[in-house]
Amino acid sequence: MKLVDKFTIWFIVITSIVLVAGGMIVFSRVQHEVDQEAIRRIKSHIDNIAIQLKQGRSPAELTSEYVSISEIDPSIPEIDIEVYDTMAVYRSMYESRVQPLDRKLTVESSYHIGNKHYKVSMYDFVAEPDEIADGVKESLGWIFLILLAIVGVTNLLISRRILYPFHQTLKAIQNFSLRKEKEINL
Repeated sequence: MKLVDKFTIWFIVITSIVLVAGGMIVFSRVQHEVDQEAIRRIKSHIDNIAIQLKQGRSPAELTSEYVSISEIDPSIPEIDIEVYDTMAVYRSMYESRVQPLDRKLTVESSYHIGNKHYKVSMYDFVAEPDEIADGVKESLGWIFLILLAIVGVTNLLISRRILYPFHQTLKAIQNFSLRKEKEINL
């Protein structure tokens, strides 16, 4: 096996390890960002509902399939934010059949409005970890294949050019013989 091929194999092994570790980091960061953005969006919507309640709209007007508003004991302190991450059946309004379990993110907050205390809860379906992992794996797979092709081609071209003097020296050493009275030319 050529020395250059050994370097290439080691490079591929190290690159694979780095890509796998990088993939796990990317996955966890993307999952975290997706969750935080969904929570922020839902919380913003809940805060808007609270503003509408303060403006005098009734809870019944603001309640929907995704939003529930309940009156709770006014002596309980306000809940800034509570998040529940569960799996639930998703019913599409476009399809009559029930979808498989999806990841459901529920956010709750409570507000003292006048002499009442309302707990507002809203949920949304978000990307599941396996969906994000599939995207990360596919992206890293393409990156690895592109990197492999680039490394293979550049390795072939560059090694020929850079190692040309080395190979010429090896040829000269191999062809050298003490029996011949010819001087070695390195």
